[in-house]
Amino acid sequence: MAFASRDIFEILTIDILRMTTDGTGSRLFSEDGFENTQVIILDSQDDGPYFDLWGLFSKKPIKRIHEITDWSTITPTNIIIALAGSSNPLWQGDWGSHSFDFYQAGIEVIENIFDVQAAQDSSTILVTYIDRRQKRRLIDQEEYLREVQERFPHIRVQNVDFASIPFKEQICILQKTDILVGVHGAGLPHAMFLKPKSVVVEILPSSCNFNMFQHLARLRGHIYYSAHGAEVDIDPVKRDRDLKDVTISKERFLKLMEMAIKSLYNTGLRSYDAV
Repeated sequence: MAFASRDIFEILTIDILRMTTDGTGSRLFSEDGFENTQVIILDSQDDGPYFDLWGLFSKKPIKRIHEITDWSTITPTNIIIALAGSSNPLWQGDWGSHSFDFYQAGIEVIENIFDVQAAQDSSTILVTYIDRRQKRRLIDQEEYLREVQERFPHIRVQNVDFASIPFKEQICILQKTDILVGVHGAGLPHAMFLKPKSVVVEILPSSCNFNMFQHLARLRGHIYYSAHGAEVDIDPVKRDRDLKDVTISKERFLKLMEMAIKSLYNTGLRSYDAV
């Protein structure tokens, strides 16, 4: 059982079970169980960008709990409850060097299943901005991104709503991306699928001090930059931090992007003047 959360770390719960053995040496979850596994989604939220991955662990159609009218057809002998994204070890805390073997193994499995091919190096720096349509958006993002495109001649900026495209296409976009930019939230786990030595740029709400995407970027060998912005209520009644948009001055945003872009000026096929 799981939520339709956009958090990929919930899905990685299954990989943990596949890598863990019981007292007899048998894996807690294996491909032998896929035939009889039923994935049940507990909420009615939108599917999100990682939803397709649930289908990798079950041969049965995914069901939402409100769609089940006859529970006599579901007679589980074991129930797996996916760990919430906030319970994963990357979420917070201050820790030094750690092995990325587990996450790397999960990434390779996903890339192999979807037959994703590594992208060729390019002299043009591709900047991918994670476009969030419903909540925690960056105020004036379109204007800011146009300014970035006009100011730096060696880049191409694209604005992508990952929740609206199939997962395989998402990975293909990320394999070509050099700089991934987004407001703190569920889109930034996409940094897992960037090619080595890419750049991650995170814009955080003023009240947010979680380090998970910084940890993820560093474990993957990426360069990481961040800046905090002010929070803007889009629902004054609920006042939920997860619903608030974020604003940051254009000057700060451009400076942040300049640091990220110029960090790649002399890498790979590129040899550009920094000043």
